[in-house]
Order: sequence, then C-alpha cells, then structure tokens
Amino acid sequence: MTAIRRSTIVIASVVSSTAMLLGTVAPAQADAPTTLQKVSTTSFADKSCMKEVKRAYEKVGQEASTGDLEICKGNVTVEEGPTETVDVGEAKALAATQDMSKQETAQVVQAAKAGKIKSKKWKHAYWGGSNYEKHAGRTYWNGSKAWVKKYKGKTGYHTCHSEGSWQVGWSVKPTRCTKPKAGTYADSYYRFDASLFVKGSPITLGVGLHYRTSKSGAVKTWQVGG
Repeated sequence: MTAIRRSTIVIASVVSSTAMLLGTVAPAQADAPTTLQKVSTTSFADKSCMKEVKRAYEKVGQEASTGDLEICKGNVTVEEGPTETVDVGEAKALAATQDMSKQETAQVVQAAKAGKIKSKKWKHAYWGGSNYEKHAGRTYWNGSKAWVKKYKGKTGYHTCHSEGSWQVGWSVKPTRCTKPKAGTYADSYYRFDASLFVKGSPITLGVGLHYRTSKSGAVKTWQVGG
C-alpha cells in the first residue's frame, strides 16, 4: 500500500552540550510509575485503504458509504512524562554496580552534578477504527548521545504491541521493534501489519510509528502508512 508520512514536532527539554563528556553514562534509576500527559494528536486518512474498501464493496455489487470508509481514518497520539534528571546518588550507585574505575566514577558523578543525564517516558498510539495499537518506552540522553539499548550500564526500554493495545475485527502482526544504540538520535521505531476482511476481501495496512529523541532531548514523531 502507498505509504503516507506525517510529522508532528514535539519540543522537549534541550540540554546544553557545552563541556559534555563523550561516553558519559546514565546510572541505575528506579523505574517508578510516571503520569503521562498528551502532547500531540495527529489525524490521518489513508486514501489507499479507502480504494481497497471501495473495491471490496464493488466486488459484491455494492457501494461503500462514508461510514464504511471510517476504518481508514483515525488519530495518532503522543503522551510523555516529565524530563527526569539523574542525581549524584544514582550516579554513584551505578558506578558501584558496574565496577567503574575512580576516574570513570568521577566523570559520571560530575555529569550528574551538572544535571546532564536525562530521561523521559513516553507512549505513542495509533487509533484507526476499532484498532488501537501502541508502543511505549523510556529514552535517555546526555547532550552527546541519545539511547535506548544498553549504553555503558544504563538501559532504557522500548515495548511494542504494549499493554493497552486492543482490536475488534482486526488482526495485528508486529514486524519490527527497534532498540536504538547510543548515537546522535535514538529512533524507537514500531512497524506492524493490521489486517481485516471487508465483504470477504482481505485488506492489510502497513503502519510504522517513529518516536525519535535527539542527543539534546528534542523529540520528533511521525507515522508512515496506515
């Protein structure tokens, strides 16, 4: 199906990169419950999907109504928690568990004192018709790197087809769920296929959701397809 790409820019906390330490790590931190707030909603209408629905009705000698085409429309929402800063106590705890040298420990503690190690929890959800699918995660950044996958002792997370996803009539098959390594950007990408039958004809939507965090904490989200 034809890919449809839309972008929503969400500005997160921007951390100064002045005097940042390359390779600074984020220490162990309790993953306590966080209240997420909705920061954006983007509407979509998949023209390719509409064509397939109309074709399915035509095959049985009928015409699809406006209501029948609603399965090809929906919203994508983004929710985020507050920016969290790793403190000195957490930095020292990580250094101890990772058997860091005195020099490495000093670097991590100094970065924590300067408030340079940040993280944020988030949820990115797709709601089209009776298909509600989401991915959620926690991304870290320190001004020189952003990451989800383990980076010198600290790991964020990225969960696809996460708790709270539901479907009525649709079948969802996750096909990709990235766990970004440390880099200039950490793009948590979830790709899934959503399928259902319309008047006996199969229709499949290929959907991709991106939640990308920069090394300074700026966030960009977008949807491809669906």
